[in-house]
Amino acid sequence: MSNEAPRTKEEFDAFFRASYNWAVGRLMGRDARLDSSEAQAIVSTAFHETFTHWSKVRDPRGFLWDRVAKRAIDYWRKQQATREAPYDVAEGVFVRPAPMDGEPERCMDRMYLEKLIDELPPRDQRAIRLHLDGATTRELAAALGADEVAARVCLSRARKRFAKLIEREAEVR
Repeated sequence: MSNEAPRTKEEFDAFFRASYNWAVGRLMGRDARLDSSEAQAIVSTAFHETFTHWSKVRDPRGFLWDRVAKRAIDYWRKQQATREAPYDVAEGVFVRPAPMDGEPERCMDRMYLEKLIDELPPRDQRAIRLHLDGATTRELAAALGADEVAARVCLSRARKRFAKLIEREAEVR
């Protein structure tokens, strides 16, 4: 394609046929953790936006990739906002059954760590469990009923107390 702005639907059709698989493959090739249907949905939305602005686009591939990146970021943010804990955070973190091929020693270590978490104050237990579950600072703050700065401080202190418990127990063993 030339550097001048493409104007016709036929040029867009040719661009679409030449670039669709490239865009989907590139999006899935990054550490995106997307399946093909999610990647195709993001790329389709980006192509729609490209088509909407087609008469003004000077660099079609650059414009398309910019739109793909923006829609992927929107998708990941939406996923983070709607993510639910895979279990009730009031339950123990390591209560989930071990896989069939799991090593018993590792399961014992996890049960042992769970007992150490139970020795922490309740607020620290909640902060550690949410952190281990992958909660964001915003989610942690909401669960603790505090602002984000206070939640980060609470988590930091809980992690320090937890580390001290682990060190203490390591010396005893």
